[in-house]
Amino acid sequence: MKHNQSQNSQQYNTHAIQIAPNAKDLKAQSLHVLRQAFDASKQAGTVKKVVIKGQ
Repeated sequence: MKHNQSQNSQQYNTHAIQIAPNAKDLKAQSLHVLRQAFDASKQAGTVKKVVIKGQ
């Protein structure tokens, strides 16, 4: 089987997302997906201003 890593890196890895057994894991997975989406938006030039409140 042939895998194209460069193409896959631009897509969200939805296959790796599973129901987390606890809230901490679920939060970590959610943040990972949001980070991927944010990075993709930055690369596409659709992010103009970033405001982060609280943690």
